Amino acid sequence: PPPGTTWMQEILTLLYSNGDVLPAKTIPNWVRAPWLEQTYFRDTLQDTADHRLITTHLPARVLAPALQRSKAKVIYVARNPKDVAVSFYHFHRLAKFLPDPGSFDAFLARFLEGTVQYGSWFEHVKGWLGQRQALDILYVTYEELHQ
Repeated sequence: PPPGTTWMQEILTLLYSNGDVLPAKTIPNWVRAPWLEQTYFRDTLQDTADHRLITTHLPARVLAPALQRSKAKVIYVARNPKDVAVSFYHFHRLAKFLPDPGSFDAFLARFLEGTVQYGSWFEHVKGWLGQRQALDILYVTYEELHQ
């Protein structure tokens, strides 16, 4: 995180609604593409049978074994680690549910050590890249989305 997840949620919402912007404008993204690791996930998924988009930042070592036994399609969005570190730092400053990041230098040191929320960016990307043969996975970068 944060690689462009919200952007991809918006793209997929438009694809699933055949370009109709009303769902994107009226339904919160956490309802359209609920977060697997949030406590509300089970209730949200049970509310409707047509939930097809699920969002997560979980690492491959946690989620890939279950996905390998399913017909799920995975879109993995990655971003340049420098930009992730800067974006994640500012997200920590805004999000009250995350610890205070302190100075950018201190946060960057923790980011490089892999001791920030969700662990090592490097291991996260490496883990999902390692699943390309085992899963139906589209690997796309934030930079490719800009193109």
